[in-house]
This record gives sequence, structure tokens and C-alpha cells, in this order.
Amino acid sequence: MLASVVFVVFSLPFFVLGCGITTHIEVSHRAQDLWLHQPIYRNYVLQHQDALQGGSPYPDVMYDGVCYRGSLHQVAEDTHWYPFMKIAIEYMRDRYPPPLQADNIQGQKFLAFLLGVASHQIA
Repeated sequence: MLASVVFVVFSLPFFVLGCGITTHIEVSHRAQDLWLHQPIYRNYVLQHQDALQGGSPYPDVMYDGVCYRGSLHQVAEDTHWYPFMKIAIEYMRDRYPPPLQADNIQGQKFLAFLLGVASHQIA
């Protein structure tokens, strides 16, 4: 019995797979209901589903089997981590200073895209 438990425990890491594009988009979609306390951001996400869905799988799109036969693998890896998000937020603040205006569609879309990327990093 103990041998079976040890075998299962040490075998688990070999059975773990990544989420996949659909799962990342689903996580972002479900997170929309958590934005009730921030109705402005929730409205941006609801109005710009294309940007949210583009950001959700974004870090994975440059991995080996998906894009340019792996030549962008390091870019995909870099976009998965905190430094990328930090730089992206700094860029947004410079390019689209807060608060976002109602007519600033590009800024709203970029924010929705970054929220999708953030959900990817969490999932």
C-alpha cells in the first residue's frame, strides 16, 4: 500500500499539463463577475471582450508549437512573469494617463488586454 501511495505522489508531476487557450479565456470570463466593486473596469472588460480574450492566452501564443517554430520561445517565457506586467503597466500609465477618459477606446482596450494577461498569470 505504501509503495502505491509513494508511486502516485511521485508520478503526479508527470501528469500535469498546461491550461490551454480555452481555459485561460474561461478564467478571464469568470473573473468578470468579481469586478462588481469596480464598475468602471468591469464596463471596460465587458465592452472590449476582444481585448480581454486576446490578453488571456497572450503569453502562450509564442511558444514552440504555436508561433515561428519556437524562435520566440524566450519572448513567451518573458511575458509570463512580473517584470513584463510591471513594464506594461508603466507603459499604459505613460501612454494613457489615468483616469481613462470615456472616449479613450485604445486605452480601455489596452487595460482590458492587460487584465487578460494578468488572469493568465494567475491561472
